[in-house]
Amino acid sequence: MIANTLGSEQCEPDGIGPEMVVYLYEPPMRGMVVVDNTRRGPALGGTRMAPDVSTREVLRLARTMTLKNAVAELPFGGGKSAILFDRLVAGPEATRRVVEAFARRIRDLPAYIPGPDLGTNEADMRIIYGITGRVGGIPDGLPIDALGVTGFGVCVAARTAAARMAMPLQGARVAIQGFGNVGSAVARYFQRDGARLVAVADVFGDVYAPEGLDVAELLELFRRKRPMIEARCGRRLPRGGVLEVPCDVLVPAARPDAIHEGNVGALKARLIVQGANIPATAAAEGLLHRRGIVNVPDIIANAGGVIGVACEAAHRTTEEMFQAVESTIARRTDELLERVAREQVTPREAATRMALERLFA
Repeated sequence: MIANTLGSEQCEPDGIGPEMVVYLYEPPMRGMVVVDNTRRGPALGGTRMAPDVSTREVLRLARTMTLKNAVAELPFGGGKSAILFDRLVAGPEATRRVVEAFARRIRDLPAYIPGPDLGTNEADMRIIYGITGRVGGIPDGLPIDALGVTGFGVCVAARTAAARMAMPLQGARVAIQGFGNVGSAVARYFQRDGARLVAVADVFGDVYAPEGLDVAELLELFRRKRPMIEARCGRRLPRGGVLEVPCDVLVPAARPDAIHEGNVGALKARLIVQGANIPATAAAEGLLHRRGIVNVPDIIANAGGVIGVACEAAHRTTEEMFQAVESTIARRTDELLERVAREQVTPREAATRMALERLFA
């Protein structure tokens, strides 16, 4: 059944996966790996680090990777892993020991290729690579997201969708929830397109300026690992307020289920482009569709990172990598919106059909 795909309300095996759920324990390290599906190749998916990651979240993220890699026709299956740890509290030395323990525990899981994700970084990946000999997204000195490939792909999806909506990006108001590697790159590329960034948020709070924020100041704060609320160019909003500001494009690029039934009615965006994986519940996505808000799901919008990993594995140049991301995401976004209109389904349903057709081709 196409509809049964480990969505927000379904985490049981369904014929696609999961193939393997492994819990890891080497005190003080606790973690898990989900290998969802290896039909197209080894399971590729990032390693998330946070103290409150649940098995349900990792299962859903692993399924997202299966569908994302399939819809982009990449030679990878889908997987995900998590380390249950708070690096901000523990400090760098304790974090290094925990990452080393995690790498030792996944060394004998050759079906899984880890990569950077929320809460992990280039240094963590180099530790994992040194112990396991495998990691996705670190080409000769620069991790994929340091190149801004995922954020670039998000902007390609937005540009493609906006063109179909006859909505110019020049002067368009953009709000970004999450200002990490992906969100900061999205800000850079939208600025190049002439868009106006009006609101951002990170784990410390939300900032808003209807006339436009100073992207250079925000990027400097990000480079110095400082909170966005220190920006002088905007005013603070209540936590979660970034989702509710008047804007043309909203990019949720933070944690899962940030958009849910409790806040979806307050969203004022015309277009949502998902920079994070599973940033909205299934019910909220249905409500967005009924309200006429265009929504480009994660498995299409933020596939730039995994496309970049595939290009790296094929020894493509950086220029070729960006060309592949642009052409693939533009084509898939066009296909998505065409199918939504033709088949009278939600964007999530259309994107999932696109992925499963390719997965079982």
